[in-house]
Amino acid sequence: MSSPSTMLLQEKLVQLGYDIKVDGRYGPKTTEAVTAFQKANGLKVDGIAGDITMASIAARLKATGPATGSAVAADPPGLATPIAGGLGTIGIAEVGKQLTDQADALRGYAEISSVIGYAAGALMVIGVGIIAVGLVRKYIVPALRPAKAPVPE
Repeated sequence: MSSPSTMLLQEKLVQLGYDIKVDGRYGPKTTEAVTAFQKANGLKVDGIAGDITMASIAARLKATGPATGSAVAADPPGLATPIAGGLGTIGIAEVGKQLTDQADALRGYAEISSVIGYAAGALMVIGVGIIAVGLVRKYIVPALRPAKAPVPE
């Protein structure tokens, strides 16, 4: 699924010289570029473009301007000036979207789980019924109708 906020992140990383495709998908290449940027700028390296990473990318773009020449970053940009800021709407929106997608998937599993639970309950009732019939036939019926001895002729 394509995300406008991921596309914006990818465009900024390309401007900084990272060789990634701008497709709006936060795939392995985007994660790799974010990780390289974080490492080069002294940030926590987790591959997630959170508020601090996004602020650092913005600061780096403001300080250096877009990259020219080759699109491949042989030597990623150096340490950026730390930026303090509030919660970024891009990071929050992206995380919110991911959580919503995961919640939808979990709801599907919950529905399947309840169906399996009902089926297991029904099978248990059937099993108890079979055991009850067996016990009645083995112990109750013989007690009510004792076996008759054959009568000699």
